Amino acid sequence: MDLPLLLCGPILRRVEPTLVSVWVALREPATVTVKLWEGRVAAGASNVFLSSDPGTATLRVGGRLHVAVATLKIPVTSPRVLQPGRLYSYDLSIATNSGTSTLNSLGLLTAGQVFGRPSQPLGFEEHFLPSFSLPPATITDLRVVFGSCRRVNCDHLDAMVWIDDVMQANGACPFSDPLKRPHQLFLGGDQIYADDVSPVQLRMSIDLGKELIGTVAGGGAIERLIVDNLRRNVSAAPTSFDHYGPSATRKTSPGDADDFALPADHAYFPAGRRFLLTTVDAQMTTVDGWAHLFSLGEFAATYLSVWSDACWPRKTGTTGALDLPTDEQLMPDPPAWPDRIPTYLDAPVGGKESRGHDLPESERKVSPFQNYDVFFDPPKPDDRRTPEQRAEAYAKHVEELKQKFEAHRAQLTLFEGGLAKVRRVLANIPTYMIFDDHDVTDDWNLNRTWYDRVYNRSLGVMTIRNALVSYALFQDWGNDPLKYERLGVHRQLLERIAGLFPAGEPKGPNATVANDIDALLGFNLFGVVDDLDGSVSAVNPPVTWHFSVPGPKHLAVALDNRTRRSFVSRNGPPGNVAGSLDQTQNTPQTDQVPPGPFTDGKEVLIVIAPLQVLGPPILDELVAPAAFRAFDVTDYEKLLQPGLRIGSRGMMGTNPDAIEAWAFDPKTLEALLRRLEPYRHVVLLSGDVHYSASTVMSYWRKGAQDPARIVQFTSSGFKNVMPSYITTVDRSMALAHKIVRAKIGAERLGWNVKPSNPVLLPAGTTEADVPRALRARLRLEPTMIPTYGWPQGSVVNPAQMPDWSWRVEPIFDRRADLARPPAIQPLEITVDAEAMLTEPGGPRALQGYEAAAARHQRAVKTLRNSRQILFRSNFGVVRFEQHGTVLHAIHEVYTAARLPEDVGDTPLKPELFMMHDAGLAAPEQVRPEILSLQPLGAEETRVTTAQP
Repeated sequence: MDLPLLLCGPILRRVEPTLVSVWVALREPATVTVKLWEGRVAAGASNVFLSSDPGTATLRVGGRLHVAVATLKIPVTSPRVLQPGRLYSYDLSIATNSGTSTLNSLGLLTAGQVFGRPSQPLGFEEHFLPSFSLPPATITDLRVVFGSCRRVNCDHLDAMVWIDDVMQANGACPFSDPLKRPHQLFLGGDQIYADDVSPVQLRMSIDLGKELIGTVAGGGAIERLIVDNLRRNVSAAPTSFDHYGPSATRKTSPGDADDFALPADHAYFPAGRRFLLTTVDAQMTTVDGWAHLFSLGEFAATYLSVWSDACWPRKTGTTGALDLPTDEQLMPDPPAWPDRIPTYLDAPVGGKESRGHDLPESERKVSPFQNYDVFFDPPKPDDRRTPEQRAEAYAKHVEELKQKFEAHRAQLTLFEGGLAKVRRVLANIPTYMIFDDHDVTDDWNLNRTWYDRVYNRSLGVMTIRNALVSYALFQDWGNDPLKYERLGVHRQLLERIAGLFPAGEPKGPNATVANDIDALLGFNLFGVVDDLDGSVSAVNPPVTWHFSVPGPKHLAVALDNRTRRSFVSRNGPPGNVAGSLDQTQNTPQTDQVPPGPFTDGKEVLIVIAPLQVLGPPILDELVAPAAFRAFDVTDYEKLLQPGLRIGSRGMMGTNPDAIEAWAFDPKTLEALLRRLEPYRHVVLLSGDVHYSASTVMSYWRKGAQDPARIVQFTSSGFKNVMPSYITTVDRSMALAHKIVRAKIGAERLGWNVKPSNPVLLPAGTTEADVPRALRARLRLEPTMIPTYGWPQGSVVNPAQMPDWSWRVEPIFDRRADLARPPAIQPLEITVDAEAMLTEPGGPRALQGYEAAAARHQRAVKTLRNSRQILFRSNFGVVRFEQHGTVLHAIHEVYTAARLPEDVGDTPLKPELFMMHDAGLAAPEQVRPEILSLQPLGAEETRVTTAQP
């Protein structure tokens, strides 16, 4: 494969007054130097402002993958410390054994053909260098862009491309204005979807991954994956996921016999045929594991392909045409219909029914599932179809697969067409990244049962190791490059990564190095189970992933909500970042969020929390608890069935969308809120949920006159949206419309120590009149109760006031219809309303009904119930406004949509579809405990307003 020198990048990473860092991935070893200029300059400018000479050496990951975070460090005493409110331009000097390259010599500064594809000049204008601006000195000038959930295998448009559009000269955040262009870009998780890759893309990643890590003579992969869970237990047909005997419950190292270490290649791990490997051998719980990433080469190749078009395969003799895998390359061989897959595990590779014909003879060993097509169920024991009927069913299945692959190729072609703009975005905005589950696998670290199963399977351990190694290289290193330079565990991690596939070794990974990495990542750690309540404590792996980025008037903190979880019980739900209401205890929360309040003039704490902390109250309080149980009910039948169906697998709430909400572990949620409260002005940025919304919380601690304000902004996803049935319900059901538009909030009262009589009931009522669920909460410590569900007239005992209380409310877009984009504006009704009312049954009334129906039909076609929640690919921009004495946080959500009457294929441009405004002070609000408690169903009566 002919690879370019620059595989991916440049990606502008951490930028501070004394630091500029740029990430690149290269085909060969090099020394990378960053050069800096003041203002916007063209290539070849002579007045270099600063240079990082002698440069940064690349880290060897594989034979043709070398990564660097090139850093320019400025002494704090230097007169050239970078200043806010100014533009700076940068270039790279990449020195290899064959010469020195710059961004200009690589062809990245002009429009034309680069990598066989039309390119976009990285500096927005011809010959200009990429540039950036530091966060400004005034909070009202700050522009932060954020988003998450970029699933290539999705038929929605890629909103990351649209960030480039708003940075154009006439856009909302023009690149030429240092105060209006984006100052920071936060990618809040699921930068890749390791568990949900198109088989078309995975086949490309397998090929590229082999090139990156290395191949042996004949083209076989150096990298090996261990598949031993099933293969150690092939003597009997399994009856459930856990029927593999004691020998399968131990973790094995990469040093096991070659019988269990197979090349990461098409023959052994074919794209689109990995479901059983994922769910049985690795014991993961994803339902999208047909094309799960396993090898380090595949992870690295996938990262390169979502941020750059440099490594996408192209046809020879053409200009830019993609060479995507064909149906013939992707189609499985006709199945041999095994009664049980394990009876075929030891069948030799070879012959027309195998996938081993593309391997050299020396590597033809054993294919784990060579004759099983996971897209097509094998016959059941009572299957009475004739061979002809089975063949007909299979032929139909093959035709459906071809249609699916064709759709995937169209998706990939469209996605790749936007990558030139994505590269420009990443080159011009300081970019910070934190993982969520899909960067590793769906349900990652879901509960203690998940830990016990996956971390005790060789393929499970290798997959998570490769995911986190690639995360360190492609994401975390650039968040805080100096952390990786200092002596410590992060530097040790890079050193070990360089030893996984040493030059000259015929196969890998190196067993000793891999085990060292596992220890650094904490794979040998399991939380302690409390004997009294069954809760599971958090673990503390040596390598940490959280980070913070200071600005003149704000501090950004990114949470690791995956690797330091506690659990309410063995089967969940998780405490996403373990914490304690006792803030003197050392917990993952106290490690990740520094103590407040600010003492250095900063005004706002911005928290990047991949999992939404404060969901819309209607979802967190009413929908999510029911959904948690509904998913378990629907999976119950699968759980009872023997064989290889995924089902609940003995876990309650295995659907992550139903179990992972912060609201399901109130103690951990309250600990985080208590940690945030001293900052007074807090903005949470989240993704994960595949919709966009905003909420605001007023939080009172005992003795405080005014509440702290904690605002939740959610923009999700870049390229992933809630399932179509959710949006259909949202658009089409009157009850759903009413619920979503209702101002349903939520309130909570909390006592550190269980009170003796916190609620005074009205005369004529007793404790028996209080719902059982509320009575149960009164017996717990700490005691936390909602303000609704009580007998009418109940009040909080003034002698036992709570230690804290809060109210959370939804935020709505209050702009006039005409102030919103045309594609979201409702049809105007021009019929005389007075005539309609005075002529019931007359022609005017009929015209009114027709106009109302047309208005509703258009609204359904154009989405567009989006004043509170938006279901569409999008990204968010956060800015701040000063209204009198109150600072306001503004959440602008950008997406694109076409009018129903529009025709043609003109590229859509992003517009401000939803705007939410939240005041960061609310002195007028009344504490919940001062008001009467509410009867069930009266939640709406308490909501004040989130906006002026």
